[in-house]
Amino acid sequence: MIKANIKSGFLCTVSVLLALYMSMVSCSDFFDTDPDTILKDEDYIKTQNEMYYGYLGIISALQNVADQAIYLTDTRADLLEPTVNASTELWDVYNYEDLSNNPYADPTKYYTLIIACNDFIYKMKEYKERVQDSMDEQGEVDFEALMAGAIRVKAWTYFALARIYGEAYYFDDPLTKIIDLQDGSTFVYLTTYKDIVNKCIEILDSVDHLDIDWGAWLDPEDPTNSEYALWQFITPDYKCLRSELCLARGADGDYEWVKEAMLSMLYAEFNTSNRRWRMGNMTSNTYPRFFSRNSFTEYMPVSTVFYDYEKNQTNGLINCFSEGGGAEYLLKPSVYGREKFNESGSGSLRTTTFFRNDDDHFSKFTGDRGGRTSVYQSDPPIQLYSSFDLHYMLAEALNHLGNWRECETILNNGLSNLFPSNTIDRTLGWDDMRWDIWIGRNVTPDTGIRGCLGVDAVELPMPTDPVYRITEEERQKIYDLALLDDMLMEFAGEGRAYGMMVRMAERYNDPAIIGDRVAPKYPIYEQGDIRTKIMNGDYYVKYDLANMSGEEDSQE
Repeated sequence: MIKANIKSGFLCTVSVLLALYMSMVSCSDFFDTDPDTILKDEDYIKTQNEMYYGYLGIISALQNVADQAIYLTDTRADLLEPTVNASTELWDVYNYEDLSNNPYADPTKYYTLIIACNDFIYKMKEYKERVQDSMDEQGEVDFEALMAGAIRVKAWTYFALARIYGEAYYFDDPLTKIIDLQDGSTFVYLTTYKDIVNKCIEILDSVDHLDIDWGAWLDPEDPTNSEYALWQFITPDYKCLRSELCLARGADGDYEWVKEAMLSMLYAEFNTSNRRWRMGNMTSNTYPRFFSRNSFTEYMPVSTVFYDYEKNQTNGLINCFSEGGGAEYLLKPSVYGREKFNESGSGSLRTTTFFRNDDDHFSKFTGDRGGRTSVYQSDPPIQLYSSFDLHYMLAEALNHLGNWRECETILNNGLSNLFPSNTIDRTLGWDDMRWDIWIGRNVTPDTGIRGCLGVDAVELPMPTDPVYRITEEERQKIYDLALLDDMLMEFAGEGRAYGMMVRMAERYNDPAIIGDRVAPKYPIYEQGDIRTKIMNGDYYVKYDLANMSGEEDSQE
């Protein structure tokens, strides 16, 4: 159980030192982390422009936390293991040891981000009350969009706590004074994964979700300038986030909601783009750059955390996975995890991208960096949602709606291979007319998730098989686990795959889903112990909040 007093010395420090920018004169200054440009807590929000700067403070806090889940969860998943260079603390994470005092398990950065969101929301409400109707028309629209964005970041953060810790303290207060965690009027102790998921959906549903047009603020005279394209990805996408939460909850109507959300997103994009978000054939140029460069192909991202080492924004990815250039080289592929990729086709883009040079280095983020390999240049983007998420979540929802053929097709070889004439056979299902835009003579062929990467199709039982003796519930679980096994490969090293295992384990009340995939990574003499820990619920990190960094700080 989490327990602690959260002291204002820690919380005020992390809540006021947000990256809020007073005097940006060009796009090159945005996301600047120079302390001289930081606004203090008492200084904002006093002008309309400071609404935007304040929101960028939240994004700065998101940058600080985005790579923590990689160290904390991918070490406990099925692919990676520590190197001889790794510290005892990282080995303890890997071995499912007691993490009560472990710096990698410290949730401080997550709660820092929550406080940043709460502080921003509180200040925005104060500002709105003060100025009333004096904001211009664009400001009125952006006010609602920025507030919704802060809610989304907050929900995303709590969902991260659910996936990692399985428990959390929920609060809306900006915490500018000492408040004991036992104060039930401020803090709500959410004791289970499902409790947190339900709370995340509740706060998401409390506002209308608009997306800000950053170009209109950055350059009103040229808002569509491609220089601002990346800004549209900096906030967790509403439909993706709520869909992932719905898949985690699995209540009545949730799978229908996910299907509609994902289909509508893809349909809208396919109507305007011949390639974006389509599972067409990837190339050796586009796929690797998506993970390793900010100047990546625009066809795959949905929500992304960006960095720029020239503005002192870096993450730990180069340090973690590389050798040379000052990197520590802390994590590498396990033999067991590496062999999984061989089973999916040795010529696949996953294999050539993730293990670019050899089997001892995970090169997903480091293999195509254009010569930028030093630690101080570590700024690969970290994906929150990509085009792959849209297709996986759609397939998962379809599976639970009984649309097994659609699920199998999306996972494996796509509609273009099922319907080579570019005409959908309605006798096979596919009754929603929005499927029609997935195929055609003048669009990128839909070759499915595995097909577009050159990966062999996974065989799944189908109700049309000559011999078929399983129940619908059994079929759904088989399909779910096939999706999971593919997601574990696609999202390896991104800090997300472990949470997908947790989702399945919670859905079926079956920790063996995690144990079966993780324990074989360890030496034979350790596998039983690791599996026992997982089966006993230790797939959640146990951490005493009293040990959060900053707990012993003064109130000043």
